[in-house]
Amino acid sequence: APRCATKLGIRTPGLMSGLAGIALQLVRLADPDAVPSVLSLDPPAASGAR
Repeated sequence: APRCATKLGIRTPGLMSGLAGIALQLVRLADPDAVPSVLSLDPPAASGAR
């Protein structure tokens, strides 16, 4: 199981090792073209539905 809390069991919302990071990676697994990599600082893909 992923660890997303401090040693004292306090949940962290951090992007790299917290709950937000886990959610971001799950979304990227589902649709990798829709969500850019945070580490590479790529802009989001242009959507034609604007």
